Amino acid sequence: MPLYCGIANDLKRRIKEHAAQQLTRRCLLLKSLSTLRLTLLALNNFAYADGQQTIDGYFDTLHVCWQTTNSRHEAEDLEARELCAHPYPLNIQKNRHATLASFIRYVKSKRAAYRQQSLIQISETALSEL
Repeated sequence: MPLYCGIANDLKRRIKEHAAQQLTRRCLLLKSLSTLRLTLLALNNFAYADGQQTIDGYFDTLHVCWQTTNSRHEAEDLEARELCAHPYPLNIQKNRHATLASFIRYVKSKRAAYRQQSLIQISETALSEL
């Protein structure tokens, strides 16, 4: 089942960014953690503090498919058609599928709760190490 549809100028770099990102406290604080990575961590309830190996293993099981286009405009049109034709559950911003509306609200709340809980756990761990 396809999870996400998107546009990338450099697909290799984009995938590498998602796959290689480290789970740090700073990423959580600055909200710079990849939305895809955060969503997968939250939905799978992987512990942030020791989730690096778990999420990396999970990423290793994902498959990537792509289609090249001749222009950004063509890519945007293709993405829009795909998002209308198929319910990509991890496309949050441009997803207008009524069948996914409640799921998207759930994902957003799950990510926010996960981020908050992970920050608390990381802070408690840091305090206990003092």
